[in-house]
Amino acid sequence: MRQRIDADDPRLATPVSALVAATHQPAPGASDPVVRRLTRRGLLTAVAAGTIASGMLSSGPVSPTAAATDYMNHETGWRYCHRCRSLHRPRFETGSRGPCAAGGRHSILSSLAYLPSIYQGDSLDQDFEVGWRICKKCLVLHRTTTGPGKCATRGRHEVPKGSRVYLLMQNSPRPSSDPLQDRWRQCTKCRALHSVWDGVSGRCPAGGSHDQTPDNYLLAHE
Repeated sequence: MRQRIDADDPRLATPVSALVAATHQPAPGASDPVVRRLTRRGLLTAVAAGTIASGMLSSGPVSPTAAATDYMNHETGWRYCHRCRSLHRPRFETGSRGPCAAGGRHSILSSLAYLPSIYQGDSLDQDFEVGWRICKKCLVLHRTTTGPGKCATRGRHEVPKGSRVYLLMQNSPRPSSDPLQDRWRQCTKCRALHSVWDGVSGRCPAGGSHDQTPDNYLLAHE
């Protein structure tokens, strides 16, 4: 018989190559099983329980007949640049890391492997924010719902055709047992997601350092 373990149990400090999905609750009035409501507790439960193996990380659609923990996909390949502090996705197949606002190319030195969530049309609670996309020129993750921000290649960020939309958890306390990293911010000038974990904002392509919004974002990582 399986033992039920609460998501807040301190024993659940698991490494997360196993993180990738959140449990779901039906959206109010929704009869279609594909329509889902993602919750913070659902995500943390899936993270802590380690229910999904790293080999199941997927960028495709999720079947409505899949297990409850399979409803949120995460995408691999994202890295932190310690020079501009932005999250970006290098093109490992070609070796391209994208131009950095601090000059040259993004660095992936000592970066963790981050796992932003792919938005699939779910009904969300207030702990999640959608509207994040990759820039096809500088490869950084930036928010597009507030207008295109400044790109390190000059001009504005450009979203590739058919780009995925990503969602991030925001303004939630991070229990010590969770493999989630906080202190990520959105820059009001370039719209890029960047880390302020050591108190340094990083170089902004619009000039100077990143200008932070007060929102605190959390990212899953391996």
